[in-house]
Amino acid sequence: MNSREELDAALEEIGFPAVLKTCEGGYDGHGQIVLREPADLADVWPDDAFPPAILEGFVNFAFEASILVSGNGKDYRTFPIVHNIHRNNILHMTLAPAKVSENVARTAHELAIELARGFELAGTLAIELFVTPEGKVIVNELAPRPHNSGHYTIEACDFDQFDMHILGICGWSLPQPKLLSPAVMVNVLGQHVEPTRAAAPEHPEWHVHDYGKAVVKHNRKMGHITVLCDDPACAAELLEATHCWDE
Repeated sequence: MNSREELDAALEEIGFPAVLKTCEGGYDGHGQIVLREPADLADVWPDDAFPPAILEGFVNFAFEASILVSGNGKDYRTFPIVHNIHRNNILHMTLAPAKVSENVARTAHELAIELARGFELAGTLAIELFVTPEGKVIVNELAPRPHNSGHYTIEACDFDQFDMHILGICGWSLPQPKLLSPAVMVNVLGQHVEPTRAAAPEHPEWHVHDYGKAVVKHNRKMGHITVLCDDPACAAELLEATHCWDE
């Protein structure tokens, strides 16, 4: 859609609540407007600045997840399905693996392989998912690249998402990556830089990744921390207990 008139027509069909998204440049909540009621239309762009956009209806999901798949154009390998937690439309934390039924894990794997084959994928593709309370798996978004939710693989897997990406685009044979340890990955945004740097010396279990960005900005991804563990839920609680990520 390209105008308020087309948006109104789409809302007639989909109804509230819905999410309006730009077709380009949308990430970490940028280019997204949540429309819960007619009053929220005041936040929508005027016609003379209305970018190409799509409208999506809300999905009643239990949690968000993702799965990575890598390919070399003919053979395809998946990583485990992981549980993602967002704050303000930005990925906050990834728990690997997700605590799901065998059916949900198998469905996510099969979806990933089917999409990879359809694309004749060469490299790594991240597939963002909704898992409903009934255990249905719905594809939400595709990211044709190594992905933030896959950063845990650097420490937790024998071959990480970047290894698999390079092997894939080179057309080389692909190993089946193994999860060597459960893990939790938490993003470090601009507002978290000072508290995490202060706390890191007391947490030798933290694998700290600083992206070396010159400018620290609120809600800008400045790095991430990965913790290898036995119980991701418990490790997530311990990370939150440091208060480094308090808003």
